[in-house]
Amino acid sequence: MFTANVALQEAYELVAAQTAKCHQATFSTLFIGGQSNFILPIGKVTVEGERIANEASIQVKYSDPLTGGLLQLIEFSPADTADKTIVTVYKINNTTKWSTAARNVETWFHGGSACYQIW
Repeated sequence: MFTANVALQEAYELVAAQTAKCHQATFSTLFIGGQSNFILPIGKVTVEGERIANEASIQVKYSDPLTGGLLQLIEFSPADTADKTIVTVYKINNTTKWSTAARNVETWFHGGSACYQIW
């Protein structure tokens, strides 16, 4: 968990765009609608986002009949001021890929663009 120095909508949009990029989608593929909800299927991976009132979340899911499931969950909630957002990244497993993916989310707010490492 960390505090981003941007408003909730801006934090949500930044993480949505970067998460989509990390899963080989182009920014033009991602459309965040009026209610700020989206579903972006990318092969067997789906990136889903939902914003309701002052909270938002992004989920990365793997779709497979035998091994499908949730890969990553990122939640956004308001901080003490409107220009800050609390970002919580849940690491679903301890593999190198998801450990580095969880750590890299915070770097995106400081100009980073790394996604994850496999090994």
